[in-house]
Amino acid sequence: MSSDRSHPFLIVRREDYSALERRAHESPWREMRAQALADTALTFDPTASVRIRGVRLSRILSTTTLAYLVDPNHRSAHRDRIIEHLRYWDPAVTGNLSIELRRGDPGDWERITPVAGAFFQAVLALDIIHDDLDSSHRDTIEAWLEAGPGSYFRADASRWKSSGLAARGIWALYRGDRATLDSARTAYLAEIHESITPDGVFVEGPGYAIARWLSADREHKHYFGDVLVFAGELPASAWYGDPRLRAFQEWLTGYARTPSGENWIFGDTALGELAVMESDGYPGSERAARFSESAAVFAAKMRGDSQASGRLCAYVLTHQQPPPFTPAPSRIFPDGGAFFRAASDDPAALAGVLWNSRSARGHNHKEVNALGLAAYGQLLLRGAGYEGWAAASHGFSWDYVNSRAFSGNVALIDYEVGDDRNPAIANDHTHKFGLGVLGGVNGCVDWATGDSGTALPNGNHRRTFLMIHPRNGVGGYFVSIDNVACTSGTGSPQLVWHPNSAAVETITPDESLRWSIGPAPVTITVYLATPPDRCSWHDGLFADWSGTFVGRALAVHYVPGAIGRRQILTLLQPADSSHPAPRTSRLAGPDWTGARVQFDEDVHDTVIECEGRTSAEPEAGIRLEARVALYRIARGALSFLFVADARGFHASGFLFASDSEVSGIWVGDRFKLTSAGARLTLRQPGLVAARIDDGPATDAEAETLHLTLPAGACTIRLTIAAAEA
Repeated sequence: MSSDRSHPFLIVRREDYSALERRAHESPWREMRAQALADTALTFDPTASVRIRGVRLSRILSTTTLAYLVDPNHRSAHRDRIIEHLRYWDPAVTGNLSIELRRGDPGDWERITPVAGAFFQAVLALDIIHDDLDSSHRDTIEAWLEAGPGSYFRADASRWKSSGLAARGIWALYRGDRATLDSARTAYLAEIHESITPDGVFVEGPGYAIARWLSADREHKHYFGDVLVFAGELPASAWYGDPRLRAFQEWLTGYARTPSGENWIFGDTALGELAVMESDGYPGSERAARFSESAAVFAAKMRGDSQASGRLCAYVLTHQQPPPFTPAPSRIFPDGGAFFRAASDDPAALAGVLWNSRSARGHNHKEVNALGLAAYGQLLLRGAGYEGWAAASHGFSWDYVNSRAFSGNVALIDYEVGDDRNPAIANDHTHKFGLGVLGGVNGCVDWATGDSGTALPNGNHRRTFLMIHPRNGVGGYFVSIDNVACTSGTGSPQLVWHPNSAAVETITPDESLRWSIGPAPVTITVYLATPPDRCSWHDGLFADWSGTFVGRALAVHYVPGAIGRRQILTLLQPADSSHPAPRTSRLAGPDWTGARVQFDEDVHDTVIECEGRTSAEPEAGIRLEARVALYRIARGALSFLFVADARGFHASGFLFASDSEVSGIWVGDRFKLTSAGARLTLRQPGLVAARIDDGPATDAEAETLHLTLPAGACTIRLTIAAAEA
């Protein structure tokens, strides 16, 4: 029944055995081998649930097959253990998994996906011990696999496409069934690509990305691609060299979790994994270097957070020693979101996410332009979470979790929640996807703007998200500028905030609210720089596999703008015992609102939002024209400047003016700007010359420059004369 190829050929060849044995003298293969040998003590309980049986059989077959390869002195014993457990596909054996497929329907995850994973490992194991079996014994095992999972998955129409397709495809590859293999491969690759945005973000969020691509219990969903490459059925360039998969591996290993190792909570994502998954680490991360060296560097953190995997595919596909960990830098994935991170490997580092993908699937929530924040080792701002498909909890409906925008950190228009635990559908978001994000990162102020597209039924929401990095000896914080346009012209905007806690205190009513999170604790202050019409308090669910609780959410209601558009400024300020909350106060003028953030007597920030093209003078000597501006004064001097949709900024000795709107940041000797093309005037003490990207230098006259900016993003590097001593 098997292919006429020489066995094994699916993931190893016989000539590879010696090299695989030699690897075991070095880390990480030494630890993997040790774990595989330790796992030979695992037993299979035929009375357990089908899910636990599937996951356990998958682990036993995978680890025992690895032991067979790397422990040659006991190869016969390992072979016998493999044969013993392949018997659980015999429909006459108590606890067999073949019968579960007959009992289940195609929509029963518990009976389909874990069994598919065990079948995948069974085929790999049989391929490797193929020539170590007499023909009668081999024919019997192949008959079990064909009659049970083989025939089932060949006709499988389950919703879990990558699971069924991997099972169908690997059996077709083993048997030499060309027609079935070709169709399974084509459909599998299409499903993989559909689940990941072109820029590399998993559409349905971090939870299912980690489950399907890193966790041990679903290896078949992602390792089938590696099997196809190894067997010569897919070019390596179409898997490891695919730009979408390369970017995805970097996002998965570097950006799907907070600096302290918790999952970002977007979509159906829980903080941790189910205990019954028996996940020995994150085996899918071990071969990250095949896709990207950056992914391998980021994956080192996951390796450090978990035990070594004793699984076959992880061992075989890890082809180099892992590099030392380096944290992922801030990065914008235009179709997916902005992922900002402080440049530190400290688990307490600041990080924030603006989530906005251009497509959605079943495990997405209504989270267009939602925010997630982490600082000082705690997840501060998060989504509703997940404790299982269609699972209601603590009186909250499944609709609340999966299908109501009110459960996320989002904007709504003319929305009345009604029952906190089963929010109203009227004026709820109509889509779970938006138009993506654009912005820039530089390690001082990272910024991105997300556009809701048609997600809201009665308007549009553009959120500009800023992360101000720790600098000048003071801590960092976050800013949200929400531009809400109402279709009717009179709609009332509303922002919803879900800090990760029920412990909240009012510092100043309708202005400054502070939540405490964790035992230390860490706090987050939601500072309402733009005065609201009113605030309302609500219960909000934070679902998890364990530790689900009800938090305290804040809905902030604003009066409509004069022309149906309202811009709202909110500061989000983390603090702990080592990083005290700054003193913050409101600023306001004609058609603008803002805040002064006073860190100490030497350092303060000013954040401004302006309606239209209003000029603002937030303090003596400062004049600006911008939709958004953020600047810092440190020891009497301008330290940095960020602007969005700006035409000018003037401070003592410093000037930039543009004939059309530009966005970006100035710090030190450079601007990073985006525009549709502009004529820019710059003046700065000591300014000698400037260069746009790699273009020629333009000399200044009287410390003043006139530059023509190209459309798109550019960097202006300034030459500044040294100040006289």
